Amino acid sequence: MRLRRRVQILVLAFVALIGVDVAFAVGLTVVRDSTAEVVEKRLNPARAEVAALLNAFISQETGQRGYIITGQDEQLEVYVNGRRAAARALDELRRLLATEPALLAGVEASQTAITQWQEQVAEPEIAAKRNGRVGEAEVLVEAESTLRLFDQATARIDEVRRGVNLELMQAEDDRDRARSLTTRVLVASLVIGLGIAVVTRMLITRWFTVPLDDLRRSVAQVAGGDLDHVIEPVGPPELEEVADGVEAMRRRILTELGDADRARGALARRGLVVLTLRDELAASKVPLAPGWAVAGRFEPAEGVIAGDWWDVVDLGDGRTALALVDVAGHGAATGVYALRTKQLVMAALHEGYGPAEVWSWVQRAMGDTGEQFLTGALVVLDPTTGRCRWSSAGHPDLLLVGPKATVKRLEASGPVCGWVIPGPWAESEAVVEPGGFLVVFTDGVVEPRDAAGEEFGVDRLIAVVRGAATGGTADAVADACIAAARRHAAGGFTDDVTLVVLGRTR
Repeated sequence: MRLRRRVQILVLAFVALIGVDVAFAVGLTVVRDSTAEVVEKRLNPARAEVAALLNAFISQETGQRGYIITGQDEQLEVYVNGRRAAARALDELRRLLATEPALLAGVEASQTAITQWQEQVAEPEIAAKRNGRVGEAEVLVEAESTLRLFDQATARIDEVRRGVNLELMQAEDDRDRARSLTTRVLVASLVIGLGIAVVTRMLITRWFTVPLDDLRRSVAQVAGGDLDHVIEPVGPPELEEVADGVEAMRRRILTELGDADRARGALARRGLVVLTLRDELAASKVPLAPGWAVAGRFEPAEGVIAGDWWDVVDLGDGRTALALVDVAGHGAATGVYALRTKQLVMAALHEGYGPAEVWSWVQRAMGDTGEQFLTGALVVLDPTTGRCRWSSAGHPDLLLVGPKATVKRLEASGPVCGWVIPGPWAESEAVVEPGGFLVVFTDGVVEPRDAAGEEFGVDRLIAVVRGAATGGTADAVADACIAAARRHAAGGFTDDVTLVVLGRTR
């Protein structure tokens, strides 16, 4: 995963955690404030109104009894004021407890009980006293129902009081709990913030600081002269790309130094003849049609001369030919034989022979070469359509790579080419699609063995081609293949290595 993507995910996780924390804190704050509002604006006033209702009812009873005993109108006024205060308290309780059905029912029960006491006790007694029926009033005062109705009314009011107190206690507990949770959330937010900071620092160290330090040390080691030290890709893809670039530069330096060493050895042994032979076997610089590119990689097993050669030929009719030949053997003598095969193949192509016909013509033209033989691949390409005709003489499979990195193996269409092998050689067609590649290589690419003796093999090469072909160029595919084969070869290449990638852009 690229570093930018990792940072985006980290930021999203941070925002999500903060969002959840803020939402939880806001929810708790809303609960706390709503509970506090219930306590302060409803239940506390309701408790006061219940007390006022009880006092008003007791005032009614006190004024009623005082009037019966004394007959003074002042006592009757106390009863009337208490009745008004009770009515007002009941109305206020209905408003305050409108959302509490159970408590509201208690208020209505209290209203009923007070009304019964007023209608059955207080009003009859007051009327008897006012009309001069003192004996009747005293009898009513002493009646058992008088006390029962009064107690019943006070009991109903007391039930309302207990209900309001219970609701008040629960609301206060909820409010206190919400306040406590709010405090805990704030503390948790601080802890989470510190945790995120610590995790962020750890991830940055792991994703960037440590890989960058490793890359810096590796580059410093190579810059100090240890050219055999491999720059391993480390860290996120961005740093891996930097490491791959530095590693490619290191390999190029090694290749150039190797070429220089081999060139000096060849000069010491063979002088100008060897250099001339090498130049003759080198690929010519033929420009390709727009949208096409070719990348060739060549490493001889001895000096600078090899039995391998490849070249691109302009056939003069809009078509282009690609030839790759691997002559058995190494050294200067094999190089001379390879040069002869190149001259014959080039001549046959210019004469208009098809890929399969070239092998037959070369075999006849070479004459008796004893046990000397060659393998090779010939491709005649129409750059406009991408269609090509090809023939392979005992050569490793060609790899036809599709635009989506699919790989098709094009197997040899005939035996190796030599005096004692008469052929025949067949010819086939294939199409290099836009964004596709054609990979041609010698057996020196797939035969290197690791320390355990296992060959690099075609399957590993195909896997490397698939990985490099996705969005890559012909040069990128060629470099990746040679680098992978070199890493696999425990003792270095023991055979000439040649690989050519023909690529078509999208």
